[in-house]
Amino acid sequence: MSKIVKELFKYGYSLYSGNGRGLGEIVVAQVDNYKRNNNGVGRFVNRPLIFTGDSNDVKLNKNDFIMKDCHTMIIISGQDESLETSKNVISQFKNFSKKNNNKPIIIPIPSTGYAAKEIYTSEEFKNTYYYKQDKYRNIFNRMETSDTDVISQNIVELINLFNQKS
Repeated sequence: MSKIVKELFKYGYSLYSGNGRGLGEIVVAQVDNYKRNNNGVGRFVNRPLIFTGDSNDVKLNKNDFIMKDCHTMIIISGQDESLETSKNVISQFKNFSKKNNNKPIIIPIPSTGYAAKEIYTSEEFKNTYYYKQDKYRNIFNRMETSDTDVISQNIVELINLFNQKS
């Protein structure tokens, strides 16, 4: 996680996160650590927490607020192998992929498992606008590694390519 945060901040990208079930807290800690050691470089926005007891409408509204300024979604992990507690991650993927006006780029990291792997191998992801283009698909296919340096570089490469198009 720290390598991804460092690489994204190095290129001046902003990070938006909810707190999730532990991963969000790790993002916050990594951002704080990176900013403390790099003179505050980078922009981080922590959006509202989504709670287990929230109604589906409340979760949807909070997810929309988290994603409203984002053109990229990076999916890391999820909560469990059964995917029972990862429903919100999968729901966020589906909602984010429907933002057709900007054709958002969604980057699931399959080696982290759980919802990320489920989404990466799904037909719905394979049919996304960017995955269907060879120049993006080739980079996505390189994401099937556990080497965090390679993953971080590929994420930045995908976002940079997306920004050239936008």
